[in-house]
Order: sequence, then structure tokens, then C-alpha cells
Amino acid sequence: MKQAKSTFELIDLSFLSAEEEAAIRHVLLRDEDLRRLESGRVRKLRQSVPDLHQLRTLTGEWFEELKVRRYGEQTDVTAVVRSSMRWKKTAAHKPNPFQKDTVDKKKEHEKEDHSTTSK
Repeated sequence: MKQAKSTFELIDLSFLSAEEEAAIRHVLLRDEDLRRLESGRVRKLRQSVPDLHQLRTLTGEWFEELKVRRYGEQTDVTAVVRSSMRWKKTAAHKPNPFQKDTVDKKKEHEKEDHSTTSK
């Protein structure tokens, strides 16, 4: 079996724009609502279904056990993102590292345009 990390690393989200951060927060809130609804559904099933085998099937417990057997205990991704957003450094806005090549190419193109127009 695979071992789970006891601690998880934070993700650098300082390059996110306000709109991107708001979209992620919206998804996290929606995920929290869905988890709350699911736990309520499972609680009601536990009270109403007497057969343990049927209960295990209806609650999806069998799937969770299979997932743990196959992948081990893993850190919840939403917890990592939520913690990273709490620790996000808002003082310095960093550009998106994935757009660095695009920005560099645009600067080079602008330099070429300025050098050809100034001659």
C-alpha cells in the first residue's frame, strides 16, 4: 500500500488574479455544500436501513474502502487549496509563471518593432 504524507505542502497561488481567486473560492464553497448534503444523506440512510450490506452499498462506503486500498490515505486537495489561499501573500503580486514565455515573447516582439521603427 502507498503511504500518505503526514503533512501537505502549500501551493503558491500569489499569481492568481482576483477573478480567478473568486472562482476557486466559489468552487470550494460548492464542494463544502455538496459534502454537507452527502453527509446528511448518509446519516439518514444509517438510521433507516437495517441491512449492513445494503447500507454499505447505498452509502458508497465500499468505494471509499477500495480507493484507500488502491491509493492509500491521501490528503484532501480542497484542504491544500483552502490552506494555500489562506496563506497567499497579497502584498506582492507575482505574474503567472505559466505565462512567462508569452510575456517574454511579447517584449521581444515590442523591442523588434521599436528598433525597426526608430531606424
